[in-house]
Amino acid sequence: MRTTALDCNLDGEPLLTTQLHTLSSDEIVRVVGNQSPGGQDEDADDYSWSFQRIRLEDLRCCNEDGEEPEGGWKAAFARHLKSDAEAVAAGSPEYAGRAEWIEEWCKDTAMYPIFVVVEDGQYRIWDGYHRLAGAFWHGIEDVAAFVGAPKLSLDLAR
Repeated sequence: MRTTALDCNLDGEPLLTTQLHTLSSDEIVRVVGNQSPGGQDEDADDYSWSFQRIRLEDLRCCNEDGEEPEGGWKAAFARHLKSDAEAVAAGSPEYAGRAEWIEEWCKDTAMYPIFVVVEDGQYRIWDGYHRLAGAFWHGIEDVAAFVGAPKLSLDLAR
């Protein structure tokens, strides 16, 4: 049975990829944790979460600015490959093998779903920019994602 990557876990334990669709919103909050899109902290608790598969084309403009990366996702991935190689050459071994890992991830994206929120019908990426660029590079049709929608809040001060 296939499990999620070590970084994608629930309370330190990997998850069975076949069971991701059964996770509750509260469990996904514990997986997603606190992400920092656009350099600003946002709390996963502010969203209701579900596991979904999303067509890649629906994620084309999911950057903070609502656009594709400069030159498109494939160009972004090419830049990642170049910067990873430069980082490894400069002594940062943590980037070694990322391209190969992403190629393997593209065979089963549920091993580390991307994290996105959807607001006003638009997706915005929280975590998984490199993985998403790799998905466009490799031409897969869809990706596994934990999708958050803003929780409705009632203004009781009126």
